[in-house]
Amino acid sequence: MVNLNEDMLLDRKVSYDILDGEILTCGRRNNQTAHKLQLGGTGIELNHCSFEKLPNGGILLKPLVEKAMKNIKVNGHTLNDLNGVLLKANDRICIGPSAIFLFINKL
Repeated sequence: MVNLNEDMLLDRKVSYDILDGEILTCGRRNNQTAHKLQLGGTGIELNHCSFEKLPNGGILLKPLVEKAMKNIKVNGHTLNDLNGVLLKANDRICIGPSAIFLFINKL
């Protein structure tokens, strides 16, 4: 997963790998949390979402709390339940109002 930014100097400069058996969690920037992906801004919950690598190699994006669902979009569509969504190559993920990522699956 890589970041997308309209500023070419910042575009695709940050990447996150999700390894076998790993769950990458995302939440509000805070000294007391251990989230690998920490974001600031309105709409970011303390414990916002997770990216879980499944045994078949797929990645499941799940909101961690109901309040976070309205602030997670995949290809422009808001998540509507806590079960999450299975990501596909080149999905665009928006977390909060401005953090945008491109999902790249290296299967």
